[in-house]
Amino acid sequence: MTPAPPRIWSRRTLKLFLRDVQAFLQLPPKLNVWQWAARNIFLSSEVTPEAGFYNPERLPYQKRIQEWMTDPHVNDIIVVSAAQLLKTTVINNGVGYFVAADPSSILVVYPTIDDGKDWMADKFMPMCRSSPTLRKLIPDQLIRTIGQTTLIKHFPGGRIKVVGSNSPSALRGRSFRIVVQDDLDGFTDNVEGDPSAQADKRAANQPRALRMKFSTPTIKGTSRIWKWLQQSTFDQLLCPCPKCDRAQTLEWSQVIFDPERPEEARYKCVNAECGHLWDDRDRYNAVLEGVRRDLWTVRNPKSRIKGLHMNGLYRLMGEKNSMVGFLEEWVRDYLAAKAGGEKTLQVWINTFLAECYEPASETIEPDPLFKRRENYRPTEMLPEEVLVVVAAVDVQSNRLECEVRGIGLGQESWGIEYQEFAGDPTEQLVWKRLDGFLGNSYRHPVRGKIRISQCFVDAGGSKQNEAYIFTETRNARGIYACRGAKDPHAPNLSPLRKAGYNQVPFYFVGTQAIKDTLHSRLLLKKPGPGYFHWPISDDYDEGYFKKLTAEKKVMQSKGKHKGSLMWQLPEGARNEPWDINVYIVAAIEAAGFTERHLRMIASDNERIRVQQGLPPKPPSQAINLDALKEPAKLPDAITMDQLKAAAAPAALGSAVPAAADPTAPQNAPAGPKVDPNPKKTPWKVVGKGRQGSGLDFGRWGF
Repeated sequence: MTPAPPRIWSRRTLKLFLRDVQAFLQLPPKLNVWQWAARNIFLSSEVTPEAGFYNPERLPYQKRIQEWMTDPHVNDIIVVSAAQLLKTTVINNGVGYFVAADPSSILVVYPTIDDGKDWMADKFMPMCRSSPTLRKLIPDQLIRTIGQTTLIKHFPGGRIKVVGSNSPSALRGRSFRIVVQDDLDGFTDNVEGDPSAQADKRAANQPRALRMKFSTPTIKGTSRIWKWLQQSTFDQLLCPCPKCDRAQTLEWSQVIFDPERPEEARYKCVNAECGHLWDDRDRYNAVLEGVRRDLWTVRNPKSRIKGLHMNGLYRLMGEKNSMVGFLEEWVRDYLAAKAGGEKTLQVWINTFLAECYEPASETIEPDPLFKRRENYRPTEMLPEEVLVVVAAVDVQSNRLECEVRGIGLGQESWGIEYQEFAGDPTEQLVWKRLDGFLGNSYRHPVRGKIRISQCFVDAGGSKQNEAYIFTETRNARGIYACRGAKDPHAPNLSPLRKAGYNQVPFYFVGTQAIKDTLHSRLLLKKPGPGYFHWPISDDYDEGYFKKLTAEKKVMQSKGKHKGSLMWQLPEGARNEPWDINVYIVAAIEAAGFTERHLRMIASDNERIRVQQGLPPKPPSQAINLDALKEPAKLPDAITMDQLKAAAAPAALGSAVPAAADPTAPQNAPAGPKVDPNPKKTPWKVVGKGRQGSGLDFGRWGF
């Protein structure tokens, strides 16, 4: 009998072997970007405060964009979002996916090459180092590898190239399947035209091309990303109300708050029948519920371009420890932006609301400002609210013009004098008259006499040398030369510079930024921080206000600032008071008069009042601009029902304090015990200015 051959494999072994062969031959499962990132992306502490594997449920609204990236029917994606909301993570995940899961040639465009280097070094490469899948394909930039540079990364099946939009040569002669344009509104036209269109042409021959654009918007009418968004589907997330279940987009107009108590801010449901006030937890849960139910509103469903808009009210990450919640933080940011002037408000609108900023089109007419003049005589007695006195001088070819203003809390200001010194500035006589004028002191009801603390003299014209000669020997009195900065984005005040062979100290002044601030202050209708007061005097006549409102903000149509809104003087008009007030704002900053210092002076004034037994300060005589439009109308009779309604408590944020009756008897406020032997100089503070040097406020009459 022939023996049977030995059995090498058992049935179980053969089954396992065939399963392994099948698994080896089978294609990997098709994943979209966020599914792939959840398995392969590890976020280090270099790029996020919450290190670990990428969790798509942490910010679930990011999924929609990442699903579009692998949709074969999508070629263009537009994303307009608030800052620090979703952009960087989505870009990094998308680029990583097209490196490892679907190798492709990738072009990443930033406004400048330095911006591209920052993204590669600070955002993308740290993610590659911490993610094993990407680390095998893209070596660390610290390791020298043939063909690898800071801006070019080769990997099996493709490459990444980072370029700046200001270099047209980098946008020519190459083909890419994936084109990513970040911070699109930061692009500036180069010598060959629109850099965004040039980048899109790099994917013209790719049937599976994917062109993605990300940015926060800028100015209405010139924003590139906003024009693209309006052509797209314009998707927005809907959040259901926790009480009535009404789905709604989150809008800033629904945020209810009291400026005095921002920690009590709430979000009001848009449904008028509901009106439920959401706290921060309700808002957080509503965002998650909206994503879970896939509640999205699509404005243009027939568009082939996918677009998404999301403002900062959808934020779920980054709550500050010092705040009650996100709502308090956002209200405080809004109040600070509103108080900071037009430029800071623009930043808040662009980066938080993710909307285009529309510059104030309201033209300031000189006549209402002229009628707003008040009945006070500053040359005889300053208003008590004045804490310091500053001045500025505008130099013309045949005269010098100078204005002196008193500054109070919140930089509320009072006009004191406006003088014109006729004469050729090349002669010493006109400068001697100015020197005597700047040496004047003004009576204060509490302080006694106050001198001019700081004065800026314009040295940007044809009489630059004369201005330098005048200010060189008077820096100890706070008199400095200043020049307008050419850069429209320059800060309000530069560090102290020196010019000429004599090394005369002077400052550069950011005129465009300060003019935006002045414009917003002239629009104020009620006395308070930033409000302008003028006395009824010949110094402030109709001609003064015409010059003060002469400049207009217009769109530049040519030059390197094409497309930018800048202040411009109409041909034949004069604007000396406008320029002088620009220098006054800069002089306040140069003197180191921060709000803290002004509050210290105001507190000391109150202490001196109590020590000297002075009566309380009289009510303000400022005129509200609204009162100039139509005369006040008194009712014929007041019923008891009307009195009860007037006495009812006001709604949140709508309470207005009643005006003080000037005829009623007033008592001095209670204060500390009177010192029988007060100091000769009861208050003195040493602060630090722009240069960090000690400023002795005692020499200014305090």
